[in-house]
Amino acid sequence: MFSPLLKQGKYCLFDAEKNKMYHIKKQIYTSLQICLFYICIIRLRF
Repeated sequence: MFSPLLKQGKYCLFDAEKNKMYHIKKQIYTSLQICLFYICIIRLRF
């Protein structure tokens, strides 16, 4: 009776971690894109 609840709690935590990682990856990805964009602009200007 107690086991399913425990399992659900674990999955909840796991999902939260996965979500956090996803957001961090997304942030890193977008900042990398911005950096690449600026590098391209600088290269084109000189």
